Amino acid sequence: MDKQKISRRQFLTKIAQTSALGFTAVNAPYVLSKKTSTVRVMGTHVTLQEELRKKAMQDLGIRLEFEPKGSAVVLQKAASSPESFDLYEQWSDSINILWQAGAIQPIDIEKLTYWNEINSLTKTGKIANNARIGKGDAL
Repeated sequence: MDKQKISRRQFLTKIAQTSALGFTAVNAPYVLSKKTSTVRVMGTHVTLQEELRKKAMQDLGIRLEFEPKGSAVVLQKAASSPESFDLYEQWSDSINILWQAGAIQPIDIEKLTYWNEINSLTKTGKIANNARIGKGDAL
């Protein structure tokens, strides 16, 4: 049996490579989980304000990119380029246009932890069960 001789330098290099590979394999999930998610929010400059963005990023631990524009510009861009945003914020009258354009989709409320804490006016159009259904801010 002919044993191959390796130099001390080759041996140390091989040990260093093996150690580095082992370290990477053990720590890979941790390294991958430290990536910060980015959410692109398109809406009007009335509500997409810098102080809110900064506070939300601090509280949620995610990166937010706000794209504030005027109502007509936001609606046109959202309808024609739905891939350009993750969240859309604007007036309720834009929903029909965006829905017909296939630019928005419903949120599965089963996945919303605090859904039961949201005001009923937002969810049902009524502030109380015996109230008539309104049309948002138009009344």
